[in-house]
Amino acid sequence: MRQALRQFLGKTGDVSEPRHVPSIFLLVPGPWVYERQLRELMPPEVAVGEFDEVRLEEGAARVMLVQDLDGFGDALQWSRSGPANAAMVQAAEQSPSAALLEYGAALHHAGQPLAELVKLLRDAGGVGVRVEASGASMTWADWDTAISDPTASALVWHSTLIFNDGDMVFSNGMHAFQRPDAQVVANDAQLLGVLNSYQVSDDPAFATGHTFSTGPDAPVWAFERWPDHRHSIADGRHNPFGIWHLIEPDVALAAIDPVPMIMPSLTALLSAAETEAGRPLVADEVREIANEASAIALDLADAITMERSRGFADIEPRLAWEQWQIVRESL
Repeated sequence: MRQALRQFLGKTGDVSEPRHVPSIFLLVPGPWVYERQLRELMPPEVAVGEFDEVRLEEGAARVMLVQDLDGFGDALQWSRSGPANAAMVQAAEQSPSAALLEYGAALHHAGQPLAELVKLLRDAGGVGVRVEASGASMTWADWDTAISDPTASALVWHSTLIFNDGDMVFSNGMHAFQRPDAQVVANDAQLLGVLNSYQVSDDPAFATGHTFSTGPDAPVWAFERWPDHRHSIADGRHNPFGIWHLIEPDVALAAIDPVPMIMPSLTALLSAAETEAGRPLVADEVREIANEASAIALDLADAITMERSRGFADIEPRLAWEQWQIVRESL
């Protein structure tokens, strides 16, 4: 199966399913006034200036200067633990400029090369760092702890945020690691923290219908993956890998393995069909397209590899109509 997947990726990589290289964005407020200051600071292979729409190659980096006359205190006001370090926020408020750094890798794979670029900004007066995928800020001490953790648990902790909106608890920022976020109708932020860390440190092959628990005496939850309904696709906090809805096991869809991987994606098929029709598709049309779409059967681990290569999670075919209503709003 893995050989078949490698052959498939090779055939489709240059046509309909190009390999997606992930990238992460970090914001570092500092004393820079002119773009040339960043150019003098960065190694020659790092592009400096306005970002274009060309995606970075793996391991490549670029940086641009962004300015705000009101300072960047508001940008760094939240950390995973709550309100961010007051001294860092105050220093950011007095910084009318910031370096926006993009690096071509998932955050837990960026490692020492990213750490070295960030250190250049830190040593040149950077006051702290914010992960744009979530809005989580870190002091330099927290950044050092996070980026040097071999298990990535500290990196996940400091780079993501968990919210409670009164109805449920949900996380944000896991797409920095090419993983879904999660939500649960329970006041259990610890559950999401453990799950998110486990998704990165152990890289389990999770899918809709699987179950998860934090211990033998803890509640058992089932996964059902849905598109990110909280953020538009233009929002840096949008998670293209979706959100795990943790629900009661007796109401969840059953797990499927091997996984039918629709090619091209069901999202692309529905978008093309709606464009051709010149109107929103109705439920029967969406379900018919989902039922008749061509697919290849992949082991779950291979399906996850394909998903990360695409750079997004496709619509769940069994929930095609319901999930298409979320996805189409963001296209």
